[in-house]
Amino acid sequence: MAGLRKPDGEAVNLAAPPLDGDSAVLQNFPTIYDYLTCIQYTGGEARVPSTLLAFVEDGMWKMCLNDRDNARSAWSAGRSAIECLKSLESSLEAATVEWRRSAGAGKGKPRK
Repeated sequence: MAGLRKPDGEAVNLAAPPLDGDSAVLQNFPTIYDYLTCIQYTGGEARVPSTLLAFVEDGMWKMCLNDRDNARSAWSAGRSAIECLKSLESSLEAATVEWRRSAGAGKGKPRK
């Protein structure tokens, strides 16, 4: 697993073993999996795992990856759930994702 990069460039370690039954997600969407499961940065600092919201609107799948530890979110859309996940994964991997500031950002660090 490649690990995540903290916005300042520090890599993240996956502190827990893969969840049962998640091997397909881990194999096909490793960056998304890291965002959802990594609980610690390389330096040992605790990290709040991200959340992923998925819904269908006007015939399109939409997903929001909420990076709770950094008060930002990334959005993706596609004609299928897989297409939406692939789009999100590729933008995260290539570091081309357009992060949006989360509501309440700047009001202090999220709860851990």
